[in-house]
Amino acid sequence: GYRRAMAQLLGATEVDELISHSLFSVEGGQAAGAQLLERGCTGIVCASDLMALGAIRACRDRGLSVPGEVSV
Repeated sequence: GYRRAMAQLLGATEVDELISHSLFSVEGGQAAGAQLLERGCTGIVCASDLMALGAIRACRDRGLSVPGEVSV
């Protein structure tokens, strides 16, 4: 469902570039968040609160504000 919805919204055929798999931890969330930010994502959905904290760290490492510039 996610892949279909994103393809319709973005017209993107490579929706898998918007998905990042990692360890279920703060460090995993930070690594995945960093990858997604490098790909230009401005919204990140995480599988757990710990991963979300890691994604927020990745944003702050780049000087980005949450939720001002990136939604987590």
